[in-house]
Amino acid sequence: MTSRDELEAEILAKARHSADMKQAIKELGEQVVEYWRSVSPVRTGKYAASVKVKKSFTVDGFPGVKVGSTSHRAALIEFGTGADSKGKDPRYVPALGVQVGRDTPTPAFAPRAKTAAHFNGDEKPAKPDAQTPDAEGEAAP
Repeated sequence: MTSRDELEAEILAKARHSADMKQAIKELGEQVVEYWRSVSPVRTGKYAASVKVKKSFTVDGFPGVKVGSTSHRAALIEFGTGADSKGKDPRYVPALGVQVGRDTPTPAFAPRAKTAAHFNGDEKPAKPDAQTPDAEGEAAP
């Protein structure tokens, strides 16, 4: 007679090496990317395009994937910004082709947090360690 612990160990061993499990995790990563992009703000499309499966890994032999943004503006888009505090007023932002004044805060769009909540993950975004710098990027409303 097989004990419960032996049966559990056998199931886990088979799951760790299952090609179906690896494929399912890969497909889940692609679904996460698709959803994250769908809830991301769109100005130029660069931020949404930066969301990718960044790496595949294993934890205790089980497959996993890490999804994230490679954009340098990711924190600004996730957490938003405060009012501008530096520079002349108004100033022209060539990358956006717009003129902005001192009070141009960007809202927190939180696409990472929305994605985590959608997939039953951590619903609360991590708090940034320092005050977020001013945004001059695609997240501006």
